[in-house]
Amino acid sequence: MNIGFKIFSPDQVELLEKFSDYVDFVEIMAVQSYRIDAFDGIKLPIYIHCEHEDFGINLPDLGKEQASRQAISHSLKLADRLKAIKVVVHPGYIDNDKCSEDQAIKILSGFNDDRIIIENMPVKGANNYLCRETESIGNFMARSGKGFCLDFGHATLAAKAGNNDPAEFVESLVGLGPVYYHISDTIYAELDDHRHLGRGDSPLKQYLKLIPWDSYVTVETAKENEQVMLADIRYLREFESIK
Repeated sequence: MNIGFKIFSPDQVELLEKFSDYVDFVEIMAVQSYRIDAFDGIKLPIYIHCEHEDFGINLPDLGKEQASRQAISHSLKLADRLKAIKVVVHPGYIDNDKCSEDQAIKILSGFNDDRIIIENMPVKGANNYLCRETESIGNFMARSGKGFCLDFGHATLAAKAGNNDPAEFVESLVGLGPVYYHISDTIYAELDDHRHLGRGDSPLKQYLKLIPWDSYVTVETAKENEQVMLADIRYLREFESIK
């Protein structure tokens, strides 16, 4: 298993350097307000995550089309600069009469780049996210021509909302052929809280048994202190050693 470390800002590059002996690659959030050369010194393989709803981006919203295109373009520009492997994009959500899946497909189809992959989304509050269920994700992939990033935390919440067994639901998502993974723990509630591994109710070890041994898996948990961050990495390394 290839284990990744996610950073959101240039300030966290120094933190990444402390963990470089424990991880195999890094995922960078492509925040447009940071200088394009802010991450040039990173020597690990790189994945990129495009800005999403937390940054005011929403692909299905016609009123945000320019902003959404700009965010994806910036992510690809950063990916070019850093020779990134993949670029993760959230498909977005429906929250007004200007939103549609067709609009999200239109935007994504305009980028002929096979590095772009779509992340499955949770059932989360009032937001009507696209790509929550296996069938809808598969259809979205087929229509957009994009690959798939499987987020285990999002899958747990979607399974709970649909009264599905989480491990069986994740197995159905693995059947879609994901090329990249995000991992965090959570509880069976409408809260995507990115808990540290082993501190929630998600059957993470069952999930990990379903994916190829050489998968790329990014830890998406909080970075409040170095000890718990290292514990998350060790959780995966220990599983890897007994798989």
